[in-house]
Order: sequence, then C-alpha cells, then structure tokens
Amino acid sequence: MKRTRQQGYSLIELMIATSLAVITGLVALQVASNFQLRRVVTGGKNDSVLSAAVSLYSIERDLRMAGSGLLSSDGLLCKSGINLQYSGVVVRNGEAQSLVKIVDGGTGPDTIEYLRSDVQGSSSGAPANIIDAMGSADAALHVDSVDGLKTGDLYLAASSDGNKICTLYQMSSDPTADVNTFKLPHVSDNTALYNPASMEVFTTPMVYEVGDKVINLGRQPFSAFSVACKKIVAVAGDTSPAGTDTPSACELVRYSPIETAPFFGTGLAVASEIIDLQAQYGVAAVGSQSINEWVDATGATWQAPTVADFSRIKAIRVAIVARGEYDAALVSPEKLTLWSEPPTGQVLVASKLERTLTTEDRHYRYQVLTTIVPLVNVIQAGL
Repeated sequence: MKRTRQQGYSLIELMIATSLAVITGLVALQVASNFQLRRVVTGGKNDSVLSAAVSLYSIERDLRMAGSGLLSSDGLLCKSGINLQYSGVVVRNGEAQSLVKIVDGGTGPDTIEYLRSDVQGSSSGAPANIIDAMGSADAALHVDSVDGLKTGDLYLAASSDGNKICTLYQMSSDPTADVNTFKLPHVSDNTALYNPASMEVFTTPMVYEVGDKVINLGRQPFSAFSVACKKIVAVAGDTSPAGTDTPSACELVRYSPIETAPFFGTGLAVASEIIDLQAQYGVAAVGSQSINEWVDATGATWQAPTVADFSRIKAIRVAIVARGEYDAALVSPEKLTLWSEPPTGQVLVASKLERTLTTEDRHYRYQVLTTIVPLVNVIQAGL
C-alpha cells in the first residue's frame, strides 16, 4: 500500500506564527500610538507657538507706530490736553492723552491702549494747514488740503507747538471744495458719534487759527489689545473636562477702548487660545533716553501717569501666554515664568513674573513669548 504524506503546518509551527503575528501587531500598535501621541503633542505645541508669535508680532507692529502723526519738531502736538466726546459722553475734557497706556489687570491679563494715526498709503500725507480762523468753536475748519479725509474719518485739530488743547472731530460728510481749499464738516448725528452737538460740552472749547494743523487719524486711532474669554458649555459625551471644570476659550482682541469693551467674538480677533497678556513700562530718568527701570502700571505714579511721566516711558515689555491642546496627563509645571531677569546689557533690579497653574490648567501645554517694544516716535521726538 502506498502511504500518502499529509500536507500543512504542525501545531508548533502555527503557535510560533501566531505568536510572531501578535508580537508584530503589538509593536505596530505601540509605534502607531507613539506616533499619534507625538503628532498631537507637536501639533498642539505648534498651534500655541503660532498663536503666540502672531499675537506678539501684531502688538509689536502697532506699538512701534504709537504716536504716528501726533508728533512735531516741537514734541507732542497734544501735550496741553485733548477735547474728545463719543456718543454723547465726554471722554477727555482737556486732559492729557498718553500715546501708550497699560491698564493693569490685577491677577488677570493686562490691557495695552495706544494712540496713532492708522491712515495707510497715499492718504497719509503731511498735516493740513488751517488757513482761516474759526468764527466759533463749532465752525467748520478751512484747510489747504484734505490729506485723504472722507466721510467717517477722524481728524485732530492742534497747534504746531502743542500749546493748545487738541480737539477730535469726525467727518460727517466728504470735504467741501472752496476754490482751491476745503472745508471740513463735523455735524453731530447718529453716524458721526465723535461730534458733540455743541463744543460747549467742554470746559475749554477751542477756536483754531491760521497756521494751526489738522491731522488725519483714520478710522480707529484709539486702539487696545486685551484678552477676551468665554466659558465653554459642556456637552454630554465630551472627552474634555465637564461642567465648572471646563476651561474658557480665549483670544487676543484688538478693539477701540472708547467705543467698546473686549468681548470674545467681537472686535478683531488677532489669535486664538491666548490666555494671558502682561506688560510693563520701560522707564528712563528725566532727560534721559536710557531705560533704567521696569515698572507695572500700578501705584501713585504709573497707574495714571502725568504728561511729565509720559516722556519717561521709552519702551513696553510684553509677555504672551498661548495654550495648546488638552491632554489627559499633567503635562505642564505648577508655574509658568513670564520673565525672570532684566534684558541683556541693562543693569536693572530683577523682577520675576510667574503664572500659577491649577491642576486643571496643567493638562495643557503652554508657549510663553516675550518682547521689548521701543516707542520709536517718542524716542525720535526726544520727549
């Protein structure tokens, strides 16, 4: 009888093959898990780095231009103060107006307010000259050029030496041509909210004369950066923390502090997941251009600086904190250091600023970026 050999695998061979397949699968799964973890970590970190960088760039760009259009060879045009009304409320009644102001947020984020002409391109020419004395404080201003002014724009009347109180007006309609000159209307209505019904609302209503100046400030010369947040509403099935433990969604907002407050989803959202903004004044001694002190916007002097104090502020130090994605593990330390020592080359008293993180906060990764912004126009004007 012919014996036929059975074809196939033995039990031992099958067990070995199965074991190898299981081991290979486990290794592949571990590699995939590690890759996914690195992707999430890297992605979250990259997002926070990008948000912080965009925020810092935007702040630095605008603060460097603080005072643009408001300085002359004799210094600050509005050093004697400014008359300013908005929507029926007197905002400045001849008081001084700083070019950059930090509003201390206490335990929360700070706010940085600044003043500059935001006119761009061919419309940003030299100030117009007033060629006729105003008959009264409510009269239209008669100038030799319009400097790009159009309906809705804001403009400032000032003396070239800064010895008159400035007045802020809003174009209620386009300039009126008068031979080769122009008249600038500033009628009070619901579309020109910066124009009072009468200049008598101010203690010292101003009448401007031949040789005084008109500066085009554009649409939003009074601007501010701040952090705005809202609470996330927890939804059943979310993997993120629920209820009162759910972190807020935050963003850096640019807005007009005269017209509105910083709210999440309003104004111009500069970058998302920015949870903190801290700032300090870089202060020089009287008559000097060299910073010898960094101070918070607190206390008798720096919470409300005087005109003399304005001229001592040469730079702003800014720290931005951006938040990455949520992680199930605790991935951040108990404290974030925003700044810990004076800038290189400056002999200053060291100041340390830290942000304490709650246990819930530590489930996120953070990116902290800092910069020093010189107030170029202030320095160049020798204030």
